[in-house]
Amino acid sequence: MILANLGHVMVLPYADMSLFTTTCSIAILCSAGLSIKLLGEAFVWKYDVTASILIMVGSALTIA
Repeated sequence: MILANLGHVMVLPYADMSLFTTTCSIAILCSAGLSIKLLGEAFVWKYDVTASILIMVGSALTIA
């Protein structure tokens, strides 16, 4: 995870912003899903669904 974050920081000046936003938003949602499934974290509908929707809308607005 640390290496992936360092890789993102290193390629940030050279990356296309729409591609970078899409991959980061997918990584955030996948990490949230894995933490719920593998680590047994609680899924709170009020917060988790709202955050997921905001991440998806922000990514879509950046791409559009």
